[in-house]
Amino acid sequence: MMNFSVLISVYDGEEPEYLKQALESISCQSLMPSEIVLVEDGPLKSTLVDVIGDFRPRLPIVSLMLPQNVGLAAALNEGLSLCSEKIIFRADSDDINRPDRFKVQMAFLNDNPDIDVLGGQVDSFDSFSENIILGRRVPLAQTDIIKFARFFSPMNHPSVAFRKNAVESVGGYPNIRTNQDQALWALLLNNGFKFNNLDLVLVSMRVDSKFMERRLKNRFKNELQMLRFQRKIGFIDRKTFFLMSILRWSSRLLPKIAFDFLYKIVRSSLNFLNTSRLKIES
Repeated sequence: MMNFSVLISVYDGEEPEYLKQALESISCQSLMPSEIVLVEDGPLKSTLVDVIGDFRPRLPIVSLMLPQNVGLAAALNEGLSLCSEKIIFRADSDDINRPDRFKVQMAFLNDNPDIDVLGGQVDSFDSFSENIILGRRVPLAQTDIIKFARFFSPMNHPSVAFRKNAVESVGGYPNIRTNQDQALWALLLNNGFKFNNLDLVLVSMRVDSKFMERRLKNRFKNELQMLRFQRKIGFIDRKTFFLMSILRWSSRLLPKIAFDFLYKIVRSSLNFLNTSRLKIES
């Protein structure tokens, strides 16, 4: 089985050039999807509409135009219901997919039908210089993923492929403001679904000033919502809930320059090896 869907959500605040680069990275894949479900989360500015229009002759885009902005979780759930294939790849509207990403992940999922959610490693690059500045390494095996997930997101969301029936069986993405992916992984792990991460860089994630601003603006309130969700479903205990709440709250009190520095230190400490050196094998 090699048919699969790609699910992307885009909203009016996106940069047209970033969306163009993201779609270009999909058009250059060694294995092409049978459809790209592109959710337009509310009306888009003309420059974004033009970018999407330019790629329609090259990509099997299925557009879902929402009349108003509903937020990422709701937009993804709308798109999820429209995906016609059993395997769904998530892709972000501003990140770069490595050329063999779909091919490698589909091969693994075909060989391992017990795996429900499959991700991989990512590099992060600076939009201005386009240099790799750091990566985010996540654990590979189920047991390590479960341990890691109590404290951090165990999957790099833009690198994930999952079986549609697994995500639909738990009701899709939890409807919270941010960290919907981390809440979804907790829900799936709680229900016994199997996870795996490849020891390969699959996606290069964009990091710019807007990325850091999003991490600061109203971030603690949104993260607390996610932690409360994890506590409600019994994924984390009371001790872990309070520990992570305090750590996340205290970090948001820092001045922006200090937060940026701390964020890079923490991200770097999670890298047990230099992910920029990991390659995808054809």
